[in-house]
Amino acid sequence: MRNNKHEEFLKSIRILEKEKIKKNDEVLERQSVQMNKMTEHEEIDLQEELERRFEELFGKAGSN
Repeated sequence: MRNNKHEEFLKSIRILEKEKIKKNDEVLERQSVQMNKMTEHEEIDLQEELERRFEELFGKAGSN
């Protein structure tokens, strides 16, 4: 009987550890996706800012 309880306990620890690892992987994946979205958004913002400044510089020079 005692041996059975010990085995069940060990199995539960393994199951909990696997679930914890799986949850950590899911969190890391979500964070990675969010970071990629932020990076893409920052790139778009930078591109728009560069285009705006380019137009300011060369738009004014072309009108002179």
